[in-house]
Amino acid sequence: MPRSPQAPSLLLRGTCASASALLALGLLPAAPALAETAVNPVSGNQGFLVVTEGDAVLAGNESEGAIAVGGDLVFGDYNVAAHTPGSHTAEGDEHPTALLVNGRVDFGASEGDLKVLQDGYVKVGAAADADISTTDHNGAQVNTVVAGPGGRETTPRVSLTVRQPRESVTGGALDVAGLFPAYRERSAGLAACEGGVVPLRTGDGSEALPPFEQGANVTLPLARGTQNVWNVAAEDLAALEVITFGDAPGPDAPLLVNVDTSGVGGRFEWRTPNMAGIGLEQARYVLFNFGDATAVTFTPDSRTVEGTVFAPDAKVRWLSPGNIEGNVIAASFEHGSPSEGVVGNGELHNGDFSAELTPCGPGGDGAPEEPGEPGEPEPTPGGEGSEAPEEEQPGEGPVTEETPGGEPSASPSPEQAAGSDGGLAVTGASLWGLVGAAVVAIGAGVAAFVFTRRRRTGPSA
Repeated sequence: MPRSPQAPSLLLRGTCASASALLALGLLPAAPALAETAVNPVSGNQGFLVVTEGDAVLAGNESEGAIAVGGDLVFGDYNVAAHTPGSHTAEGDEHPTALLVNGRVDFGASEGDLKVLQDGYVKVGAAADADISTTDHNGAQVNTVVAGPGGRETTPRVSLTVRQPRESVTGGALDVAGLFPAYRERSAGLAACEGGVVPLRTGDGSEALPPFEQGANVTLPLARGTQNVWNVAAEDLAALEVITFGDAPGPDAPLLVNVDTSGVGGRFEWRTPNMAGIGLEQARYVLFNFGDATAVTFTPDSRTVEGTVFAPDAKVRWLSPGNIEGNVIAASFEHGSPSEGVVGNGELHNGDFSAELTPCGPGGDGAPEEPGEPGEPEPTPGGEGSEAPEEEQPGEGPVTEETPGGEPSASPSPEQAAGSDGGLAVTGASLWGLVGAAVVAIGAGVAAFVFTRRRRTGPSA
């Protein structure tokens, strides 16, 4: 007769129980929580070429695409949306939003005329001190101007090429800063990827291993059908005079450049090298990830950057007459510097990043694709309809809160860290106690298994 299914043996039960205890203690390795889903790192940006969590200064030359500022804006003579107003159209609007400012436009620190082109709209979150006019001094309907206390006929001012209703200027903006927790997770996940791209010495084709000599020229060989990763220290990147792309980046061969700024204290001043062999179309598949940087300054003698600048924790400054051919994702951004006399410099070309990359560490595709309006409460984990959290029960550990801006609060004590999941801190005595319990469980399982086998194989009555 066929055997009936047997219940799990006590040996198996004991082994599983002990393994669980050891895993809980960290004595057995747990599988790492890695992001396995490919994601476009800049997704969630709603078609904006430049996205900043905080403030921005626009005093260079122009941006070909739309700009979203999570904080306040200071400007000089500047063009926004020179080629396209972007793709984000707020509910009830007739035109895309080309310039979005969640904070205020600081007219006191600004000068000149910021022109918003391509019939793009403007959104200003805090417009109490702004003069928004849609008619001229004769009462005739004209294109909208957002100006300081002096009114539309004076500068500084923001000039549109379309008549946007006054109520539209102050309503329906996205929560730009709400994108950045996910951007930081993605940046950290991408920074964990192992490098596979080994630069070659331009000329003889031999491997070019760091540290690079000052003024070195290298060629980057790229493989098709895979994610190409080049991990490079900031000091080595700064030494290069020319980077030649021996193979063109593309949808099937994106290039991730992880720049390690730990050797320069997270503050990287980069005179960018010539990037030869590619242009705007190929730059859509190159991403410079400054995962650990707090400040990235492109010096006045920098050349054009072929690719996206992804620095969600950094203050990014572009002081060069060259161009950025890609997105800019930054904690704050300065295109030019009026205080340093750097104005009218360079352009931001509309080379939005167009590839998907797979993070190799914790992080991934957690960005909200449709961020809410500023001031809206963050959704409760679990989505709509999720139950209210239960009251804290005795024995539960303290909840670690984050400080504004996404920075973690002061590190908990070892006792708090160990007990944060509601359990007690594991001391030396309790550690040996749990290990002993695990051993006893295994021994009990073995004994039960042996006893059961003897009964099965013993003589019948």
